[in-house]
Amino acid sequence: MGEPGRASEGPAAGDAGSGDVTSREAGSGESEEPEAWRAGPSIDDEDDHFEPPEVQLPPGEDIGYWGALLGLVGGPLLLLWVVVSEPFYGGWWTLGAILLFFGGFGLLVMRQPKDRDPFDDDNGARV
Repeated sequence: MGEPGRASEGPAAGDAGSGDVTSREAGSGESEEPEAWRAGPSIDDEDDHFEPPEVQLPPGEDIGYWGALLGLVGGPLLLLWVVVSEPFYGGWWTLGAILLFFGGFGLLVMRQPKDRDPFDDDNGARV
């Protein structure tokens, strides 16, 4: 045990585990430059350049696209207008908004390609 007036602050001076902290770190095999592994491989910016393709806007004369867009956006907006303003014949406006939404969804589904090539590796995802 320690001396009566002195608090014990760790292992006694004669223990094997009381070596100097710096001497233990020096012999642990760590490199001189600990930040060297964080650098990673060098990357040449000229070889790794990406240019996105031109943006293709939807055609203005595609009535199916604009009808689907009108139905999917206009239906909920019309329903929101019915809830906020409470117009006369509100039930008919609500029915019209629901039919407009389902009509837009139907147009969107009908625009999908009817036949897909089973041997095509393209799953349709665009990144």
